Amino acid sequence: MQFPKEEIKNNILMAAKEEFMKKGFEKASIRTITAAAQTSKVLLY
Repeated sequence: MQFPKEEIKNNILMAAKEEFMKKGFEKASIRTITAAAQTSKVLLY
């Protein structure tokens, strides 16, 4: 299933915000962010 670009962007931003708030910048995990946003690392970069 493919999502619109804006939806992907918003999902990544929300997932990253939650991860940074929980763990801080130093301990945040790209893997956790992409899993929560239901996307791949490639789209994150």
